[in-house]
Amino acid sequence: MDNKLNAMNIVIEYLRKGLQSNEWPVDSKIPSEHELCQKLDVSRSNVRNALSQLNTLGVLKTIHGKGTFVRSTDLSVLGLGQTSHELLEKALPFFEFRRMLEPEICYYAANRASENDLNALTSTLQMMIQYNDQPLKRVSYDTQFHLQLAKLTQNPYAFNTLSNTLLENHLLLQSVSESVGSYNGIYYHSLIIKDLKDRNAKKARSSMYEHLDKTICELSNKL
Repeated sequence: MDNKLNAMNIVIEYLRKGLQSNEWPVDSKIPSEHELCQKLDVSRSNVRNALSQLNTLGVLKTIHGKGTFVRSTDLSVLGLGQTSHELLEKALPFFEFRRMLEPEICYYAANRASENDLNALTSTLQMMIQYNDQPLKRVSYDTQFHLQLAKLTQNPYAFNTLSNTLLENHLLLQSVSESVGSYNGIYYHSLIIKDLKDRNAKKARSSMYEHLDKTICELSNKL
């Protein structure tokens, strides 16, 4: 699993457990960035990324010079419980942006991927299937699959743009994962690997369009 993704998951899991156990009730202050870095042995950028996402989702509130406080203990935004209408609304533009970008990523990846690259993609898909009943791990491997595709373009702008987009919205992905299920991802990832192996760039682009269109449709139907 991608190191940044793994480190961020460590932070998120620690905070999730603290909120779930009521270690930090509403309005209480959570440990500082420095304390979290030392306790979890992760970088400050990983901690800040996780805190930023929890701020965006309304769970935490960071006040400059004072620290970070618990704003809500509604764990549905952390992938526990029913996904809220508000989260589904936030997810739609996120997936729409990905639809603007990722089909072209697939097109270039199909022309540039090596056999070793395709084997690595297949291994990631197998891990996604293996952890199908563990949403957090499944979503992490799902994210890794898409990042690997971007890397195969050999274009740093494509990779950096998608990497920042996915990592900065990883919690949002986790929170809506149960709404869209796993079949869509596993099915279309399998198709995309086949398209890449066939060196069919146009079909790879089309498969990614279908993949994201189906996700957007499922989210829209729940609003």
